[in-house]
Amino acid sequence: MRETIQLPRLDMKQARQLIADLAVLQPSIYWLDFGLSYVLGWFGFVAAHMAGTPDWAVWIWYTVSGFAFYRALSFIHEIAHFRSQLGSFWIVWNALCGIPLGMPSFLYYRSHYVHHNPKLYGTPLDGEYIAFQHESRWKLLWYIAYSFLAPVLLLARFVLIFPVSVFVPSVRKWVVEKGSALVIDPTFVSEAPVGRTRMEWWICESLVFAVWTTITALMITGVLPWQLTLHWLLLVGGVSVVNALRTLAAHRWANASESLTFEGQFLDSINLTSPFWAWLNVLIAPVGLRFHALHHLFPFLPYHALGEAHRRIVAGVTLDSAYHASSEAGLHTVFVKLWARPNKENRMKNAAPIPLS
Repeated sequence: MRETIQLPRLDMKQARQLIADLAVLQPSIYWLDFGLSYVLGWFGFVAAHMAGTPDWAVWIWYTVSGFAFYRALSFIHEIAHFRSQLGSFWIVWNALCGIPLGMPSFLYYRSHYVHHNPKLYGTPLDGEYIAFQHESRWKLLWYIAYSFLAPVLLLARFVLIFPVSVFVPSVRKWVVEKGSALVIDPTFVSEAPVGRTRMEWWICESLVFAVWTTITALMITGVLPWQLTLHWLLLVGGVSVVNALRTLAAHRWANASESLTFEGQFLDSINLTSPFWAWLNVLIAPVGLRFHALHHLFPFLPYHALGEAHRRIVAGVTLDSAYHASSEAGLHTVFVKLWARPNKENRMKNAAPIPLS
């Protein structure tokens, strides 16, 4: 049966008209938001290491630093969607954030394009999707645990494997296909870059290699305390775990066999909308990611417009509208349902059609 949904008072044409004025991207918001998050991240990290800082304050500053860097890092999602509209933003983001954290933006382009392809979403070709509701709970726990090690594995990819791949074609083929995408499905295969994209890969890979070999050399020579680097890696590992939890709250992970319709993809996605839990949702799903279902409905909206777009659509539909089916209070409600795995029969198959005129 075709997976569809219904918006009783709102077809897609009407929805677009409601939010048309919100599609204008404002670069100044990106620069200010990223800049403040990045500065706060370093301020918190330095404050945690200042001599005489009480133990309780150390943990507070680490928390502040972690969430600030997490927000700054989350702009990789916006770069994947709006790079051409952001001018030099993606270059500065890579220089300050992506490269030092071992997560340059090219790792996200191909996989995220597939994830938003209506014909590929939720299929075995979608590296950003695993049908967790039909998998063992151990796989869910493994994904969270693996996320903590992901930053170290990425650095190994750039520092140890990349230089070898320059001279060994078979290693290069492996690192391109299996080590060049920020995905949750380890079977995902990336395509080899061509043209200007190929040059971008080489530049970013070389810079990550240069930065982290320099850091390693400074540690070996005693110039840089190894504890500082260890704390940095632990902090980034913690950020990776938080992002994994956010990822688990982005979808219902119910599709186990075939491609979903556009409507089904919306129902399989989640908006975190509770006013009571808003502060936590903003922390764990920053830069608009808490409106993930809405993002899949209108991926052309910049992150700073999603909150207003959600309010307008909610005001334009009835209380029984299927649009509300995408809403969850917060991460805790999503995790309880995901752990319970209620969708063995895939609830999306019982929905009614959405008007797409």
